Amino acid sequence: MKTITVNQAITRGQQFVNYPITGIFILGFALSIFLPIRYQILWLIPIGLVLTFPLMWLWWSVAITYWRIWAFTNVRNVHELREKAVNRKLIWPAGSWFEKTEIRTTAQKQKLRELQQKFKLDDILEHINDDGKIPFETKIYYSKVTRWFSLLLALGMGSVALYLVIEGELYGYFIMVLTGLYSFFVLPKYTDTKPQIIVNEKGIKTVNTEFVGWQHVKKVSAKLIGQGKNAKWYLDMDFKKQDTGGNWGDQIEITDFDTSPNKLEDMVRLYRQRYREKN
Repeated sequence: MKTITVNQAITRGQQFVNYPITGIFILGFALSIFLPIRYQILWLIPIGLVLTFPLMWLWWSVAITYWRIWAFTNVRNVHELREKAVNRKLIWPAGSWFEKTEIRTTAQKQKLRELQQKFKLDDILEHINDDGKIPFETKIYYSKVTRWFSLLLALGMGSVALYLVIEGELYGYFIMVLTGLYSFFVLPKYTDTKPQIIVNEKGIKTVNTEFVGWQHVKKVSAKLIGQGKNAKWYLDMDFKKQDTGGNWGDQIEITDFDTSPNKLEDMVRLYRQRYREKN
């Protein structure tokens, strides 16, 4: 059986487990509101809303076991897979109460016990198929969509505030102050046209650190930090020694970049692989 990469397994898990959960949430809330209003049975609205969450949990409890067996069977680096699955909100940390809510048949429990043998092996470096499409160097910027949205939001808030002030509405001044704060503290970040990350076959550089050669980089990984709407993606790096700025590592938010976290992480791995092969 062909071994798949950790990121491929994570992507499949998000498609098979997390995406349907989002679908159940949207569909459950829509039906809970639309049908009672359509048939004038309004007391069903809170019942439908409350029942949506157990359905979401039921899907996760059943689906995650199927994914867990498939993924840990087909992935070589099971330690990295488990760490990333927890970070990507696919599974809960081992031994947690929530992990105990997974629904498993007797056969599935036996299979998972057998798969525990793979954790006795250390992870190895995964070889990435290099088709040559990625150039010698790649520059990562803020997403153009995010940039234009930020500009339009600032213009929209400013226009509304100006109109309200002209009309004599006092809260127009409040919106004007918010627009000013947003334009001063938030807008410059998203309108920054400089590359936020430069990565190539020799090393990596971010807006926070000077260039660091791959020989001095211990670990690079994309991490999802926070919960729900407050969750943000970061590229987390550990160095083998201090860089020229005295840093032992770097953590830069990559949520709104023009390259997805998984793609960026795979790109970094490919560049590091090229470096090892040439040196």
